[in-house]
Amino acid sequence: MQGTQTLGLGARLRAGCLAIGYLHLIASLVDIGCHVVILFLITNGFQCDISKASIRAVQWNWLEPTLAFVNLGTHGFFPYPLTFHYYNAIPLDYLPIAEDNPKCYPGMLHLFVLDIFNFLSNALWLKFVLAFVSGVHKRDAEPVRMFYILCIMKLAIQLLAIGLQWDYERTFAACAFQFMDVCIATMFLVIINRYSTFLRLVKASKNGDQPPSYIECLINTPSTLVDEKKDIVFVIEEKKMETKEETQQS
Repeated sequence: MQGTQTLGLGARLRAGCLAIGYLHLIASLVDIGCHVVILFLITNGFQCDISKASIRAVQWNWLEPTLAFVNLGTHGFFPYPLTFHYYNAIPLDYLPIAEDNPKCYPGMLHLFVLDIFNFLSNALWLKFVLAFVSGVHKRDAEPVRMFYILCIMKLAIQLLAIGLQWDYERTFAACAFQFMDVCIATMFLVIINRYSTFLRLVKASKNGDQPPSYIECLINTPSTLVDEKKDIVFVIEEKKMETKEETQQS
């Protein structure tokens, strides 16, 4: 009866971790895809500076709410894949960029360092997400535990970023979204931690039930017989030395 309950608990935790893993996977792929597509559009194929006209061309009203919903509780270290945050605080007309026809560099990959950093952050996070999903499928506790630690780091960075926000960004809608985001991320952490603990307990019980290996048997075998043989050899060698001394004296 207890074994059946344990298997049922493990199955529920595994199903929850699979759902969490695939939600993170979808969010990571959407973030990277949107980041690349938007950068391609506003930089005219990664070879021009950003202009006000190119920014206005991608200011779709549906984009940011969609990304906010997809990334709710699942996003990586870079929450939204946009270099600009629609410039709500600073009007677009006052930005020190060209109105139209920006400077281009044909044949060169022209990207800002911030965009490269954001892309690499999301790509690295995607790698850990894939390792987590694979670990859940294989019932491997190590990648699950690693992902749990990284999620704690992500949540700590997220809370730090919320604490450092400017006052004009603390609207009711933004605070409600952030609170919901943190609560969902915390719930995911609890499920991942419970499944990681479950896998480690199962692995420990399996190792305890298995018979010891041949090497362990050799290590744990008492060495009294070997010591006795050494003592016998030592006594025989002493007797040989005594007989040699007697023959020499005679």
